[in-house]
Amino acid sequence: MERKEKIPTYKGTILDIGSGYGLVMEALAKAYKDYHIIGLEPAKRNYRLAVNVINGLPNATVVNATVQGWETKDYIDQALLIFPDFRDIKTEGRAIAEKVYELLKPGAEFFIITHIPYAGVYADIAILDEFISILKMAGFSVKKQEVPFDKIPKEIKVSTIYQWYDSPQYRKLKENFSDELTIIRATKGLLPLATERRVF
Repeated sequence: MERKEKIPTYKGTILDIGSGYGLVMEALAKAYKDYHIIGLEPAKRNYRLAVNVINGLPNATVVNATVQGWETKDYIDQALLIFPDFRDIKTEGRAIAEKVYELLKPGAEFFIITHIPYAGVYADIAILDEFISILKMAGFSVKKQEVPFDKIPKEIKVSTIYQWYDSPQYRKLKENFSDELTIIRATKGLLPLATERRVF
């Protein structure tokens, strides 16, 4: 009798947008083994590094794509955009917001997490405020909060991100930023489900 490979089932899917080297994906996959962690990374070099980092983690998948160009038949339970490149937010913010809104299941949340830059050093605050307006126009309800690193709300599935913060690769970079994070919580409304996606 022919044996068929067992397809794993998960509680849901967490989308890591711009997953970089895959370090956050690795932490999430180890902490939430009952979730499928999907990372989207458009840079080929970073993508190849991420493939190696998550090697051996059956619940982690990285795709060489932007969120704007990625398609799936399933709803996403939570989307994360951690420490984004603000050049991308400035040029692609509207496309990112609209695509993530389309991907999320009703009531699901999109978290944008970034450092609070020192005043006068970066123009990131203005870009972030503009992105908040874009998120609202896309249909999200949005809340912004500034919290110490060790006070990330528990429902955000990045509480294990401290593993990355304490890594040698990140420690030097961290010196250029404050110890607080800006968290944007964008929630999709409870609308009727579209027929083209399957809900877990």
